[in-house]
Amino acid sequence: MQEAKRLAVITVVWNHRDALARLLSSLDKQDERDFQTVVIDNASTDGVSAALQQTHPEIVTFRNFKNLGLAHALNQGICLALGRWSDDALDDRFVAIVEPDVLLAPDALSVLVRALTSDPSVMIAGPKIVRAGSEPREESDEPEIVPTKTLESAGLILTKTRRFFDRGRGEADQGQFDARREVFGVSGGCALFRASALKRLELCDEWLDADLPPGQEVWDLMWRARVLGMPAQFVPEAVAWRIASALKNGPASERRRRNYERARLIWKNDFGVNRFLHATWIFLGALKFFFVALFHPGLAVSAIGSWKDRLRMRAKRRALMKSPHLSAKEMRLWFL
Repeated sequence: MQEAKRLAVITVVWNHRDALARLLSSLDKQDERDFQTVVIDNASTDGVSAALQQTHPEIVTFRNFKNLGLAHALNQGICLALGRWSDDALDDRFVAIVEPDVLLAPDALSVLVRALTSDPSVMIAGPKIVRAGSEPREESDEPEIVPTKTLESAGLILTKTRRFFDRGRGEADQGQFDARREVFGVSGGCALFRASALKRLELCDEWLDADLPPGQEVWDLMWRARVLGMPAQFVPEAVAWRIASALKNGPASERRRRNYERARLIWKNDFGVNRFLHATWIFLGALKFFFVALFHPGLAVSAIGSWKDRLRMRAKRRALMKSPHLSAKEMRLWFL
């Protein structure tokens, strides 16, 4: 393995050969050069690992023979990255998680790194993510990627109903989110972590929780970071584009499950007193869940599964509470 760089960029692929090629092209153009790309191949069948050996032999590639999910793969990448640095260097080392369907502006990584180095209190940083479309090209089978003016994410917010939303999602980018600010968390499409923060975020031998439904792993990580008092900053000067074909983010049934079935997240990260004080909003959210479940019975099955997992989630909650953390009152400030 090569000499450890200051920054590790981790992406997980599962049959993302074409998307990964576009991401790597954008990484090749970064003005920040002190980074190592780590690709976790989750048992792809499209030859992505073989293609990487031909086009980017310098990239660290880890190939799983079975797809155990995004959380497991990202945990492998984070463990690999942190294992290359000494503990006393972690405050000045960084890990970026980037989804394969994301493209980065040439200065995106350098701007995000400067956001953390300029303020030692900030532990997580995320860029402005804008949607991009694709158009066919006559001279090539590869479509042309065309940036749009539609926002995908300007950071995460958490409501009193315990639902996560991306700030500005679907809005026209007219500069309304062009100021840096602290946010509850940042999108999993592109997130930069201080390595020392990830060291503290490890819980029960993992960073991203493989027991959670797909799509909730990053929400959980951001919630845990907030509970542990780790500020996240939205950095609009750093820009990334997410390809429109990736925005559905899985089958409709999985999207509903991610959006409505959040009991595991709540048992693990929330304070009971805050649930009591926000009972009206939570009750209204529960009514909406039951209404949706009437037309999508799979949600009810998922809810039963989450109830069965409550003891495991509560055990993780107890482990989390052993670390220094914010009070319930301090956490209430972040619920909108």
